[in-house]
Amino acid sequence: MRPAARISIAVLASLNLSAISQTGAPASPPADPVPLYHFQLGDPVTLPIGGSNSPVSALFGCTADGSVFLQVATLPGDGSTNADLALYQVRSPTDVVRFDPRQALSYSAISPITRYFPGESEVIGLAEGKPVDHGVESASSSKALVEVLLTFDRKGALRSASPVDPQMRPEQIAAFDSGDLLLIGWDELRRTTALEVTDSAGIPKRQIHLADNDPAEKSNVAESLITLRVYPYGKNLLLMPQDTRRPILEINEFGVVHTYRLHIPKGYERGLPVSLDRRQWNFRMLAEQSGTESAPESQTPSTSPASSIGLGALQTKQGAILSFDPDDGNVLRQVVLPANGFQPACETNGEFTFLGARAGDGKLQLARGVIVP
Repeated sequence: MRPAARISIAVLASLNLSAISQTGAPASPPADPVPLYHFQLGDPVTLPIGGSNSPVSALFGCTADGSVFLQVATLPGDGSTNADLALYQVRSPTDVVRFDPRQALSYSAISPITRYFPGESEVIGLAEGKPVDHGVESASSSKALVEVLLTFDRKGALRSASPVDPQMRPEQIAAFDSGDLLLIGWDELRRTTALEVTDSAGIPKRQIHLADNDPAEKSNVAESLITLRVYPYGKNLLLMPQDTRRPILEINEFGVVHTYRLHIPKGYERGLPVSLDRRQWNFRMLAEQSGTESAPESQTPSTSPASSIGLGALQTKQGAILSFDPDDGNVLRQVVLPANGFQPACETNGEFTFLGARAGDGKLQLARGVIVP
């Protein structure tokens, strides 16, 4: 795998709550309108994280117990010259956990966690650090920096810190239900995305090469793999490219088991998922970026009945969530987002979790909501 490109604090900070509240453009008049719903939110509660110089950088979603995982970037300001990126698990104002890589005492000058994957019992992450040998730092050379695989329990305690094989240099990391890990990177020799399956300590077991439907764009490998998202899906994983035109891949520890193509209505792009189960996938929808190249005819939304559905709700300033049937890729319903600026992070058992920034000081706020007619 080629050396991993690193996400800067500035880039992550640009993925804040305001950035994910883009609205869509009008779609064609509906022939058979999709059912329209709204959200009913409870009163928000304020969390002890965030601030005017600490925007939310990346939302992952929820685990089965309703925990929300997010990254918060602290930008230089208020007399500080340092930037930071912190990974949190949030359930309520009194139940906030930080996963701190500085617990790895066998490494010095360790970086923030730049890649992570939350599981039901463990959270894994990647950072870079300089090994400490018998209490003495290694020679101060850039060559001494190594990729470190961190494993935390769900209370934030570090269970292990292991060096990653320097030949791997993963861009993304995930964990299977079995406990085996998936490291995703680029194979320069084969010119394809490489999926490295390892044991829980990062020791390689097998490599999977994607011959078809590679999520990486050959013209921009670094960005397409950095923006690739990986989500748990039963015992398997979903590889979800940022590019709406590319299919979503379901993989197990031996290869691709299913390929999904959603019929995205014309003028829209698939945003981050809010929930994923076997019957229904919920996504925030974004306006299609101007200048986006046309997809091949076999993949264009215009080849599907979904391209003519009624999506008037997406013309509102607050945007909407679309629910898709994963089996046929068609839209099942649309749900208008609340007008208060809160954005959906995830859904668990019919209850949706929303995040927003408190006016004035920018403190992160959390609200729960349900769908109503």
